[in-house]
Amino acid sequence: MEEKKLRSVRSFVRRESRLTKAQQRALDELIPKWGLKIPQIPFDFSSIYQNDNDIVLEIGFGPGTSLVIQATEKPDVNFLGIEIHGPGVGSCLAGIAQNNLRNLRVMREDVMEVLPFIPEHSLSKVQIFFPDPWQKKRHHKRRLIQVDFVQLIISKLKNGGIIHLATDWENYANHMINVIEQIESLKKLSPELYKRPKTKFEVRGEKRGHKIHDFVYQLTNAK
Repeated sequence: MEEKKLRSVRSFVRRESRLTKAQQRALDELIPKWGLKIPQIPFDFSSIYQNDNDIVLEIGFGPGTSLVIQATEKPDVNFLGIEIHGPGVGSCLAGIAQNNLRNLRVMREDVMEVLPFIPEHSLSKVQIFFPDPWQKKRHHKRRLIQVDFVQLIISKLKNGGIIHLATDWENYANHMINVIEQIESLKKLSPELYKRPKTKFEVRGEKRGHKIHDFVYQLTNAK
């Protein structure tokens, strides 16, 4: 895997809106307790969560509302959320504190900087809901879902692990299908088996009349 190639084209733009006082206070006060930094060596998830429960990684959790709901509803599953935008991280941290969630940690980082420190075959699920669609054709190369990126994600999944994608853009949905179909080790499953809370971006898409597309795949032959 050529990490330099994956990092050369950013899949996000820093569209930082102004932090509210509550979001800034959450970043200042709660990161030490519920936030993680990029380590010097691979993560020891057993030490971080003080258990050996399954780990779900969510990439780009936005304001984190749905992630907090998931962690609340599934206390026996460990969640790790990665988001680059400060207001979203602040809001998610506030939700963690309000619900005193011991099974959710967050990182304010570029996911490509974090993935090298996630041990291989350590994740039970990776979920990416409503990533930036990069609508213009000349920007499609910036889309997060690319073959090399999905193969990197696969290396972090346990055998039988799940990848759950969602988008409200038809063109990106077709792109996701084209990417996944190039990877023989992924088996398509029914998204009906993997219900999830609605996200802020999903609600926005529905108001625009967009169809919601969910894709769920299972890793079938990890080595």
